Amino acid sequence: MYDGAVHLRGSIFLAILEGCSFSPRTTVDAAPLLPDAASSLDAPDAPAPADAPVGALACPPDYASIAQLTSRYRVIAQGETHDLQRADCQDDDAGAMFRPGHLLVIDSTGERDAMITLGGTTADLVWVGLTQAPMQATPRTGWTWDDTGAPLDENIVTWVTTEPNDAGGSENNEENAAGLGVGGLSDLRASEGRHAICECEP
Repeated sequence: MYDGAVHLRGSIFLAILEGCSFSPRTTVDAAPLLPDAASSLDAPDAPAPADAPVGALACPPDYASIAQLTSRYRVIAQGETHDLQRADCQDDDAGAMFRPGHLLVIDSTGERDAMITLGGTTADLVWVGLTQAPMQATPRTGWTWDDTGAPLDENIVTWVTTEPNDAGGSENNEENAAGLGVGGLSDLRASEGRHAICECEP
């Protein structure tokens, strides 16, 4: 008698559900979106933070400071070609962790004197970032600093006596890279293996 009554009441409940126009719905527990949060769904993604500017990076730790000069320097004691030494200086950024270096650019007489002393520790001419554009009229024309594009100022640093001479006294497009020594600059073949000085501006 009791079980029959329960069965009858269950049947009546199902019949009521079937007569209605809606279906049971599964609910998901979720907090309602606040107005500000809802409106942000359609907003464009915020731009990713930009990489730190080069100016914010420090020079590599193996670059040394010299009194009265703002740049920092590193001597490469292994002899390589001009191009390889340039690349070695540039690779000092260690994957953009530090400011990249470059072959030495001499822009003051104080820097010139300090670099002649520093380069003298190798007892040889050292590569600097000074090269000559090809097909010049004379061995003395067309010399610019690689990193800045500025022309050589001979009031700051001069050539050794009889230099530049392109090894024959006339322009033959063979000696288009400069080395620094005690007496000043000499033009050299870029394929020669020489030491170098890297520079970094903090």
